[in-house]
Amino acid sequence: MANVTAKKILKSTAITAAAVGGASFAFCELAFEIAMTSRGMKRRLNTINIEPAERDYYRAHPDQINDDRIWYDCTDHEDLRLVSSHGENLFADYLPSTRESHNYAFCIHGWTSCPKNMSYQAKHYYELGWNVLLPHMKGHGKSEEKVVGMGWPDRFDVIDWITYFVDRDPDAKILLIGSSMGSATVMNVTGERLPDNVKVAISDCGFTTAWDIFTNTLKERIHLPAEPLMSTMRLVTRLHAGFDIKKANPIDQIKKSKTPTMFFHGEEDNFIPCRMMYELYEAEACEDKECLAIPDADHTEACTAHPEMFWPAADSFVSKFMDLNG
Repeated sequence: MANVTAKKILKSTAITAAAVGGASFAFCELAFEIAMTSRGMKRRLNTINIEPAERDYYRAHPDQINDDRIWYDCTDHEDLRLVSSHGENLFADYLPSTRESHNYAFCIHGWTSCPKNMSYQAKHYYELGWNVLLPHMKGHGKSEEKVVGMGWPDRFDVIDWITYFVDRDPDAKILLIGSSMGSATVMNVTGERLPDNVKVAISDCGFTTAWDIFTNTLKERIHLPAEPLMSTMRLVTRLHAGFDIKKANPIDQIKKSKTPTMFFHGEEDNFIPCRMMYELYEAEACEDKECLAIPDADHTEACTAHPEMFWPAADSFVSKFMDLNG
């Protein structure tokens, strides 16, 4: 009788485990579709698009522009395409300086975003007379990639753009500035071997690791336990995206960084907790580093909530390594 009871318990346990495992896999497949594919990004994109007639109006009446994204649409830029070192087509928007300049700002957008949504940062450097590059990240915008890289495989794409511009302009001086996932990308880039042309980096509301941000999202926003979902999500991501979210770690990359880096974060960030900025700052290996928490700022709002705090701090830091008007 005991053996029969034990067999029933084992069978029941196996069925329950299979059901839980199946449900976990189905949930993670759906989550991957929503959060990690180009289709999901198109559905979640939040930006402004203006019609040709509106563009003509704003170009004739620039004083009426009340949104930096409208400014972006009204500013002439080049559509660049580059074949990457991995044989993929990379795309970027490029705003060349209106005067001769060797300064370049690479503005790296975040998750569910696009180059236009970095227009606030792009406009700042463009009006200083800089050249501005805004790449389309994997799975976003014009990218031909079907899956999102969370800034991990993307680091090699940014390095390809660095190589492209250094080949065109050996005197190039490059600033890397990224927001959210773009910030993670910037940190991942600085952990690699870079030419001396890369002078400085700005990390705005970045996360420590892909694993940490997914775990935090499950707990704080969806109110689900991390396991077994995180382990299943790791498997699903490896199957579909080809990288391991357990190894996609900006915090490990910056332990190898030599690029001067300034960290910003909104104190009221409800997506990527502000505490991560302090963890990143402590881990950063470069000799020159600073950090600043911006009060009253939610996610990706560090530069817009209090521009009177953000830009003086950012410009002061960058000017240590580049001539702002050079």
